[in-house]
Amino acid sequence: MKENKLVPSELSKNYSGTSAFFTPDWMVTCILQGTEYFLTQFFNKPLGLSDPSLVYLEPSAGELIFPLTLFDHIYEKNSKEKFKEIIRSLIKDRLFCYEINLDIYKSGKQNLKRYIQTKRGLGDLNSSFKHFFLENTVEDNNNTEALNNRDQIPHSSEDCLIIFGNPPYSVSNTTNRPWIKSLVEDYKIHLNRPGRKKIVGLKGIQDDYVKFIRLAQWKLADQNHPGIFAFVVNNYFIDGDIFRGMRSSLLSAFDYLYIINLFGDPKKSKSNFSSNQEKQIKTYDENPFDIQTGICLIFAILQKPDCKGKEKREKCKVFYAEKRGSKTQKKQFLLQKFEKISFTEVDPRIDLEFVPISQKLLKKEVKYNSLPYLPEIFQYNIIGIQSLHDTLITHPDKSRLVDILSNFYNGFFSSKEITDTKNQKWVKFDGVSYHDARDWKITDGLAGFLIKAKKNIIKWQWRGFDQWWVAYDENLMTKGSSSYSLMQYFLPPNSNLAIGVSKVSRKADGTSSVFITDQISESHFIEGGSGIGDYIFPLKVGKNKKKKNDWNLPDSACEYNLSSMILHHLNKLYSVQHIDPEDIFFYICAILNCSRYSTKYQFFLKKDFPHIPFPKKMAEFIQFSKIGRKFAQLYTFNIDSSSVSQFSLSKAQNMQIISPYYDPLQKKIFFQKNSKHPAINSSNNRFWIGNIDESMWNFEIGGIRQLELWLKHRKYVSLTNSGNVSKKFGFTRSISDDELNHFLKICVVIKSILELKQKVDYLYSQIF
Repeated sequence: MKENKLVPSELSKNYSGTSAFFTPDWMVTCILQGTEYFLTQFFNKPLGLSDPSLVYLEPSAGELIFPLTLFDHIYEKNSKEKFKEIIRSLIKDRLFCYEINLDIYKSGKQNLKRYIQTKRGLGDLNSSFKHFFLENTVEDNNNTEALNNRDQIPHSSEDCLIIFGNPPYSVSNTTNRPWIKSLVEDYKIHLNRPGRKKIVGLKGIQDDYVKFIRLAQWKLADQNHPGIFAFVVNNYFIDGDIFRGMRSSLLSAFDYLYIINLFGDPKKSKSNFSSNQEKQIKTYDENPFDIQTGICLIFAILQKPDCKGKEKREKCKVFYAEKRGSKTQKKQFLLQKFEKISFTEVDPRIDLEFVPISQKLLKKEVKYNSLPYLPEIFQYNIIGIQSLHDTLITHPDKSRLVDILSNFYNGFFSSKEITDTKNQKWVKFDGVSYHDARDWKITDGLAGFLIKAKKNIIKWQWRGFDQWWVAYDENLMTKGSSSYSLMQYFLPPNSNLAIGVSKVSRKADGTSSVFITDQISESHFIEGGSGIGDYIFPLKVGKNKKKKNDWNLPDSACEYNLSSMILHHLNKLYSVQHIDPEDIFFYICAILNCSRYSTKYQFFLKKDFPHIPFPKKMAEFIQFSKIGRKFAQLYTFNIDSSSVSQFSLSKAQNMQIISPYYDPLQKKIFFQKNSKHPAINSSNNRFWIGNIDESMWNFEIGGIRQLELWLKHRKYVSLTNSGNVSKKFGFTRSISDDELNHFLKICVVIKSILELKQKVDYLYSQIF
């Protein structure tokens, strides 16, 4: 940063709350340089941060790294005497800081005292700083001096207010106060819109950084003060669904918004988050803070509080820049002259995202959003089942699952319980792990009994084609997460189908996050555990949706789940009296499995449920529907059992899956890798499956290779010396003939799906 650094480390603490994180000094410098640039550009203040009309507020001050770096910046731009004059004025009446953590507050005061006594010739300056408050900035005004100051900053209407800092990123009780909560309610007003699934889970809007942004908006826009707020914050708000209302509110309050996206979320490492590229980005990316949360800088500028609401929103301009890569690369990017950072203006988008897209993609977005929306085509949909203690209730080996349940109910696991500091009970033994949680307690599970749990063991869609056994029992399911209201329509004796899709695709590229199932499904059955959550859209549901759920007597799936809107739309489009709901269902199956469709709309399929195009002619619609019916048959293994004979098999008897791999030259899947021992390498000793094309091995659902996944979950695991299983999942035996036969069926299904995709792609190219 500059000479005589405050601390020897490159990083300095600047984080409120129970945990102290660190703000890199180069990031603080960028915030200050950017603020100074905007002061000269939009406020006609050539003195920049040294201007005497500026008032500074840091609402989450930490150890005062932002103010002290500001002092250094002012020192470099002024003479020594002028510098002392400015700092004296700041400390006396123009700098206000708030911190709620006592230890960090004390450390901040020590830093300020040390700075004044040892740096820049300030030894004669009174070290008392009356406006550094041990107070919660977002607390209700209870007439304390600190909060009265907060309400009155700045004292003069002629002053320009600068709010800066790095507020905390967490959902905490320390900032959960009625006053700020009431302000954040504004961020929910324009949250939902037609053509989008209604957003009800609003936990993200309760994040502390959102409250501090709303505080800054309140100080500037709500109180009609010109100025700038410049924060380092979580980047999820710039395009996340639940922040649409927040973006609308910011646009309605400010004249300019500048975003510098620094990424850093490992879960979005493959995400098409870039503004200027439509293709998947696989660039190495490092988080500036070594945390799991993506980061961005935001500068919000209010020149004149001349208007608000829709008028201001239409005038507000948004600019975006981004940088991926290592910390060093991001540091170099932010430390360049601020005016050299290349910002792209963001054209208005239907969901008000602060990320720009090309004009070509923008036009495509308008067209795509005009198409029928999947949650409006179906009456009901639901996220898959969330157990939160999988190792207790599901396993690929049915006999192993029965053993686990037996140990649970006969009290064997109870003898292994431990209690944590929150008085919650935990069990972690023999590859099984579960514990007390908010919505499920161990006692809830034990309120059931083994005979009932074993009776309720059925197959479910665990991960793509990898079907596992699950004890779908009321006592073993987490309350509110069983998804029973719709999953009951897939329990015997019901015969039903559902389309599965990922609402938000994190792991995949948006082109493979679709499935068709006839079974109950886990909440990550498409994209796996790193996904957001996968939903099912059933073909049929019950007649009486208000009927109370009865786990002992599942309701009958007797009515189609298609909405009257889509039925009316297609009847009118095709000039018919009645259109078969099953034809619509299978038509959608075909479209969602069409590579041309998913590639064309890949950017949007990653961010929300699909929109479905329909052809203008009934005959074309029926052509797709017939193909979609074949897709459904394949996904649900409705195939000729003799078709598995097309794959050759090794004569080796040992079918333990040790280290599975695929050899593209031989077109074989081996259950064990090459060994140093020639005897093991022999085809007679290593089990293999032949005639497997490379496209089959690489076939993905939700970004996960399906053949590799099935083998991985059935790898041979050894027993410990005490006779316990060494890992959570896996087999302590070879796979059975029935299991091998099922795997071969998966091979048949994948090969057939790849062939059918060519047909639907050709049809799509001819019609759309």
